Amino acid sequence: MSQLHFDHPVLQYFQALSQVPRGSGNERGVSDWLMEFAAAHGLDADRDDALNVVLRKDATPGFENAPAVMLQGHMDMVCEKNAGVEHDFTRDPIRLIEDGEYLRADGTTLGADNGIGMAMMLAVLTDEALEHPALECLITTSEEVGMLGAKALDKDRFAFRSRTLINLDTGIMEGCFVVGCAGGGRVAVRLPVDWEQIPPAPLWSITVGGLRGGHSGAEIHLGRANANQVLGRILRDLEGVARPCSVSGGTKENVIPREARALVACADGAALAERCAAWQEILRREFRVSDPGVAVSAVPAGTGRRVYDGVTARRLLSLLTLLPCGVQSMDQELGSVATSANLGAVSSGEAEILFTSSVRSSLPSHLEHLLLPRYEALAGLCGAAWEQHDFYPGWTFRSASRVRDLALECYREHGVKEPTYMTLHGGLECGLLMEALGEMDAISFAPEINSPHSPNENVRIPSVEVNYRVLTALLKRLR
Repeated sequence: MSQLHFDHPVLQYFQALSQVPRGSGNERGVSDWLMEFAAAHGLDADRDDALNVVLRKDATPGFENAPAVMLQGHMDMVCEKNAGVEHDFTRDPIRLIEDGEYLRADGTTLGADNGIGMAMMLAVLTDEALEHPALECLITTSEEVGMLGAKALDKDRFAFRSRTLINLDTGIMEGCFVVGCAGGGRVAVRLPVDWEQIPPAPLWSITVGGLRGGHSGAEIHLGRANANQVLGRILRDLEGVARPCSVSGGTKENVIPREARALVACADGAALAERCAAWQEILRREFRVSDPGVAVSAVPAGTGRRVYDGVTARRLLSLLTLLPCGVQSMDQELGSVATSANLGAVSSGEAEILFTSSVRSSLPSHLEHLLLPRYEALAGLCGAAWEQHDFYPGWTFRSASRVRDLALECYREHGVKEPTYMTLHGGLECGLLMEALGEMDAISFAPEINSPHSPNENVRIPSVEVNYRVLTALLKRLR
């Protein structure tokens, strides 16, 4: 592990935040840390019952009459780790590695999404030389699992005054500003399980692994393999050779799953191993660009006396084959993804198999009249139940935006390339906040973050410095 040499305040604050566990649903510690930070630096701070934190700082001289500005991000992070990595996200700090011009973690997600955004806010709040309007820094909880903090925001308690919103939760590429995003939510399909008793038979664990995974919104267009879908293809090919008794894959709806496994009963282990080896070659040809490390294995796993009955097994394979996965439609005008679905997690229980997906679209009609009816139809045909939850609105692009014009101007002066702007397929809290607080002139940007939601996540260090200069220059111009 290399020695870390951080002299930029954003990176120093990020390093401090990385010592505090902050997986979704486990934000009490980091919420306390932020309140203590505010007290130590003489900042006005408050939080609500959902542990959302607001840090405030008065306008500097000359900006007393400028409208207040909201800086916004979330405190939770996606907790993913590579197989074999010993790390307890509920208590262990993230181990940071400086790798050339990139900062990454040691076998886990880095938490730059959205720890870097938080760190930028803390740097702004403690920069005594910076000129700025009154600042309202909102840091929400459980964004990664349905924007639960933003949905529970106590707007009456906080009494926000800002009409300009700078969201710091994107980092898709250097010099690219986000000016709108898709809406979406989560879908669960529950398949009832019936069992069949069999004579004692050898069990085998089939594993699909070595995939890159990634963010189900920002990286869904890259064509990366979905481990759950791949496992379904293999199990369908093994019908008549192996009978499943358990399936599992992925952990979160909004993460493209990197690994999936099935427990099967199979008397002919040699034939099973031969088919798995053949599938590995097939997949390495198919995904030679996006997932060159894909691997398929079959190892002995003891002896079993029961498997899914024939009806359950057929319905399982049908759902793994037919549940929507990947890009579903493109925006014909912008040439970007309009609608997508990600079969992020599959888990087996005694009474049911649970399939959970993240769905997104910039077109509400696609969700309401295209994608969700597809889940309803597939669940009905397969004798399963389905439900939708945690839906959030999109953020609509505005043709005229002062903050966007100023941000592009600031990047031209302080950045490293000609800036661009785009709407994002991934979800942001901007739409929810505007629904609760009223329409605001908004923009989103952040340092360049690669492979979020996976252990390959990294942030480019020079981009941190560039984007902080842009943020501080932008605040100086928002009079």
